Amino acid sequence: MNRFNPLLVSALCALFLVAFQADARAFTIGFDHEYSGGEEPQGSTPWLTAEFATQSVGSVLLTLASDNLVDEEFVTKWYFGFNPAKNVNNLNFAWQAGSDLQANSISTGQDSFIAGGGYRYDLLFTYDTSNGPSSNRFETGLISSYLITAPGLVEEDFNFFGIKPIDGSLLASAHIQGIGPDAEGSGWVTGDTNPSAVPEPSTLLLLGLGGLGLLARDRLRRRG
Repeated sequence: MNRFNPLLVSALCALFLVAFQADARAFTIGFDHEYSGGEEPQGSTPWLTAEFATQSVGSVLLTLASDNLVDEEFVTKWYFGFNPAKNVNNLNFAWQAGSDLQANSISTGQDSFIAGGGYRYDLLFTYDTSNGPSSNRFETGLISSYLITAPGLVEEDFNFFGIKPIDGSLLASAHIQGIGPDAEGSGWVTGDTNPSAVPEPSTLLLLGLGGLGLLARDRLRRRG
């Protein structure tokens, strides 16, 4: 009776994972630095995170999170750069119903949106400043997710800096309000990227090829 060779099963599974993971790339921006001379949020860093994750070429999931804001703190605006070789106005945004709240507005335009310190960005997500019964104020512990689509879009298209004329650039900016004991302070925050822990397709491919090689050697020994 024929039996499945475990090496063959492992190799085929690895090769399947290569195909499945080929576009599963992501990076996260951790907002952990107040750069404008305003007040720092009181919680642990990063106060905010923004993850860009490629679902497939042409489709990127953006997840904005405020896990480490505290007390009355809330974020009102998020600014991001975009690949200047592509047209940012071609982006389409679909809010993900499983997340907590939607932006009041999403605006696009090359170098069109000025954050604190004069840094210019290509995308702006705006949320409530008021705190009423129907408010969508972006307070602590909330998530806002969007599926962003455009031809050929990948996560690295968002890994571009906002530019400040003459003296520098920042990868992203966000405005946090409600800081301090009286909740009247505010600050502009930014951060760096941290690649997500996604298996490298090349590693999985080597695993699959190694398994197939062992299988071939095993068969040759049996025939000899």
